[in-house]
Amino acid sequence: MTLIVGVAARNSIWLCADRRLSAGGKVVSDDAVKVFSVETSEGIALLGYARLGKTGVGMEPSLWMRNVLRGRHLTVEASLKVLAAAMNDQLPRHIPPSLQGHVVSVVAFVSKTPSVYAISLTRAFSGQKPTIELKKFVNAGPPARLRVPYYIYNGSGAREADSAFQRSVNRLIKRYERGSVSAEIVADQFASFNLKRARSVRSVGPNCVVLWRDRTGGGGGQYYSGTTRSRGPITPTIGRGLDLGSFFQLLLAGGLMIPSSAEEREANAKFALEQFNKLPDGPDESLK
Repeated sequence: MTLIVGVAARNSIWLCADRRLSAGGKVVSDDAVKVFSVETSEGIALLGYARLGKTGVGMEPSLWMRNVLRGRHLTVEASLKVLAAAMNDQLPRHIPPSLQGHVVSVVAFVSKTPSVYAISLTRAFSGQKPTIELKKFVNAGPPARLRVPYYIYNGSGAREADSAFQRSVNRLIKRYERGSVSAEIVADQFASFNLKRARSVRSVGPNCVVLWRDRTGGGGGQYYSGTTRSRGPITPTIGRGLDLGSFFQLLLAGGLMIPSSAEEREANAKFALEQFNKLPDGPDESLK
């Protein structure tokens, strides 16, 4: 299971996910990447999921979602509809009856408007055909809009909202949006909350990743070991149909993100471009 916390604020969106994979009540690993981001011409979305952590052959849903949207230059909502259809088609055979489904939580900016969604694949009883639902949350109107900040929780560690945590994060997000604290300070608060949950819920791991994006552009991410900032893999990202996550991973592997001489940078850039041109550029909905 897991802990997902998403926040849609006025000028920024945030997503925190723990990194634990467990099976049969036993810890499998604490290095999963249960987040995915999509950048489109009219918006951006951060996605985090709970229940199915990986398939029997080791594919994580975050990489599969990247494959599904690769080569598809869609809007945010069109991307979510494609993912929902692919989930309905591919996930059921990989989900054991004990999980009863799979849930993806989404915080987004759609035409610069804060938005929150959930894609839910549910199976109430063993042997029952799963049902899929894509829901958009609104809590004010008319016109129907989202009152921010809006929190969405998901996973075994999210049985109850923590009002003290929300108050502290609200204060920090306001300061961040005014430019008085860094994004990492806000992310530290998410990591502290994740560690608190991990100490009381065995299926939640102590390590986590926090992503953030700004309404006007920009953003970042931070991995944590407990509450200590640490390194982690490039998170899967699709930008206007391009596999940006794999591209940045190639840049990192080629040494382009490490200070070097002009000759080394040129050679590394050539290597990265050659490798990038070998990557698949079309969608692949097959979940293995």
